[in-house]
Amino acid sequence: AIQWGHNNDGFFGPSGVGIADADIDAIEAWEITTGQTVSPEGVNEVVIAIIDSGVDFNNPDLTANAWHNPREIPDNQIDDDGNGLVDDYFGYDFADLDSDPTDTQGHGTHVAGTVGAVGNNQLFVTGVNWNTKIMALRAGDAGLSSAALLGSYNYIVEQKLLGVNIVASNNSYGGSPASGIDRFAISATIDAGILFVAASGNDAANNDVTQFFPSGYDLDGILAVGASDSAEQVAIFSSNGAASVDIHAPGVDILSTRPPQLGFVDFLDGTSMASPHAAGVAGLLGDLAPGASPIDIKAWIMAGTDVKPVFAGLSVT
Repeated sequence: AIQWGHNNDGFFGPSGVGIADADIDAIEAWEITTGQTVSPEGVNEVVIAIIDSGVDFNNPDLTANAWHNPREIPDNQIDDDGNGLVDDYFGYDFADLDSDPTDTQGHGTHVAGTVGAVGNNQLFVTGVNWNTKIMALRAGDAGLSSAALLGSYNYIVEQKLLGVNIVASNNSYGGSPASGIDRFAISATIDAGILFVAASGNDAANNDVTQFFPSGYDLDGILAVGASDSAEQVAIFSSNGAASVDIHAPGVDILSTRPPQLGFVDFLDGTSMASPHAAGVAGLLGDLAPGASPIDIKAWIMAGTDVKPVFAGLSVT
């Protein structure tokens, strides 16, 4: 399967031959849930916040899973919900400080597709969670600004407190120095009930020695994700750490969505591609256990991993 991260049948891709079943067992998970959005108590949409270069919902594999701010009327140039942001209907662009978080660089759209491209629609790809709602928060292009990240963190806390069911945020970026302000803001998102899923970095470094942020902050509600390949090996670029990286997930030859002008789909490599596999699983767990804490969801993800000798000493599991 070309989306080998979901179901690996021995995929032969740009990086070589795969090993059957070296995947996240998505097929088995989908027999339990594909991320239904309605609970017995009523509408309970599971939302994953994508803090990145934005998301292009013009890709038809993402359109139906766009989150819509229930308190905002789109394109009326009015701050309907009184949060100081005009027309934040799909999320917000905290880099340019406007209501359009559309991705032109492509990274965030690829990440979003792995989390939640619409499933079973005869289009390009399928996300880990077929039905999750994707909140788009643009914090820049190749480089994300600290101010935009802080704005994004504050936004998801506010929305969570207003009742939006944000189960996790995906954070496929990093490399800035440690910041007490950033750590405090991330801690606030976790305290609000949002799991912080973060990439471990692509420097092939030992993060226990050379710390990498934000995945390396000492917060229990951060799930730090390294990358593996389709042959069940550690990706050659992946940063690791027995104490600072929690799990590894597929991050090589990952096919996912791109903005239409960039061809709709493409293969990319990176811990940026591994992290959204875990964020998508977090969404499935949030559907199965509404109201579960970030600590619980993290523990369930880690308990469900396959422990492989090749990864010994490179992550917690």
